[in-house]
Amino acid sequence: MSYIPHTVSTVVMEVAAESPQETDLLSCSLQEAEEQMELINREYRKVLMKIETQKLELAPKTRSLFNLERHIESMRRTAACRKERLDPLHLAMDKLSFANNAYRDNAIKHSFLEEQEIDYRRLNFKMNHGRKSFQIERRLLSEIKTKEGKGSNTTDSLPPLEVIESKVSLV
Repeated sequence: MSYIPHTVSTVVMEVAAESPQETDLLSCSLQEAEEQMELINREYRKVLMKIETQKLELAPKTRSLFNLERHIESMRRTAACRKERLDPLHLAMDKLSFANNAYRDNAIKHSFLEEQEIDYRRLNFKMNHGRKSFQIERRLLSEIKTKEGKGSNTTDSLPPLEVIESKVSLV
């Protein structure tokens, strides 16, 4: 938007007009044009101010949206990596439990265990008993067997069955 200064418009009027009536007509039309230009400039500044305020209001929201999108993408990559690590373990667990008959005749591939052999007894024990120690349970069972093997006369020296069961359940 170009604005014609007042001094330039009067110079243009004086050069272009030869009679005083033409000068008055030109000055009126130039003043109207200048007023319209002023109005247009004011409206233009108002629109620019509204746009700037909306940009300022939306800037934090767009930043947080961008950060959320990055966080979601990061979570997707993390989930994909974890799934890749867990897939062979799930397959091996499925093969060990024989829940799926398709694996019954196939051998287990040791892709996730490079140097170690699979101890099937310990894996089966952990699947059945959780985190209980295998050695502690074996020791309790051997104590029970030794006390049972002493004979029927020594039943008075044995602790009650509830005590033995509580020991086994605590472990």
